[in-house]
Amino acid sequence: MTNDLSLFHADPLALLMMVLVGFIGLAVAAFAYRYMKGDAHYRRFFVLLALLVLSVMVMVAADQLALLLAAWGLSNALLVTLMVHKGSWQAARASGWLAGRTYLFGFAAIAAAFGLLYAATGQGSIQAILRQDSGSPLITPACRCCCRWVP
Repeated sequence: MTNDLSLFHADPLALLMMVLVGFIGLAVAAFAYRYMKGDAHYRRFFVLLALLVLSVMVMVAADQLALLLAAWGLSNALLVTLMVHKGSWQAARASGWLAGRTYLFGFAAIAAAFGLLYAATGQGSIQAILRQDSGSPLITPACRCCCRWVP
């Protein structure tokens, strides 16, 4: 068991995904600029949007399971907050409540899966898990299925 303490892993795919996330975030901000003009919570909306884009970029480049889980949870919380931006709208509150429950279930499932992965490999680093030949009947096929470059 080795301790790989790098927080991020930047390969060409991660960099491409970060550019894509940034481009989509910029497109959303450009559309929302005109839509949100005159809104009382204009600045708050754009701060939340910028934090959401940043947290998704952290998810893309994360190399630690804990960092990936934290960024996932933050992204979910920011999405729900953005969904209920217009708190006076009943539909916004209802969809935010439903999305929040769904995100909590997903967060719990991913946290459990990461816990099982850590228990099976003893590694918190995603790259170390991918490099490790654990011999586990579940870990190795899952890694090969999801990551085609793993031998």
